[in-house]
Amino acid sequence: MVANNTERDATVLAWWDYADGIEKIGHRRVVIAEASRRIKNTVAGYAEPGKPWHKIEYALWYPFESDEKVRDVAGFFISENATSAKEIARKYGANYVLVMSDDMGKYYPMVMTAGGNFSDYMRMPANRSSGISDIRSYLKKETVFTRMVNGDNIDGFSKAFDNGQMRIYKLI
Repeated sequence: MVANNTERDATVLAWWDYADGIEKIGHRRVVIAEASRRIKNTVAGYAEPGKPWHKIEYALWYPFESDEKVRDVAGFFISENATSAKEIARKYGANYVLVMSDDMGKYYPMVMTAGGNFSDYMRMPANRSSGISDIRSYLKKETVFTRMVNGDNIDGFSKAFDNGQMRIYKLI
């Protein structure tokens, strides 16, 4: 989908865990391709005693992105207005943004990575055992990320692709 809906020289801003697909399948550049050292322990299994090889893998084979760049990408997503988000995207030469409709699980690490306080962005339900059917009812702030994940139209962006699961926005 990335290759069919973006130009060959496009740079895509997305959370780092989508980088391999964007680069290797879509043949497009990404703003960040890995976690930063500051958030390395958010990588699944990294701090898990039963999976000690993850520490070795990250120490030997995986380059970390700069803390500033990952913090900026997180800042893009938690921006409350499109203008500040677009400034961050332009800083890194991005002309597209990719999100998935089920990405709300990434919201907490994005807020924390950007230096925000999660309770400023979302209130937790009193009864979490029943699950959260509509995440929007718990949002305290609408951000570029929550709006993109929900497929909203956003000033300064146009949808290049939306199949209900993957959404690609173009900066305009």
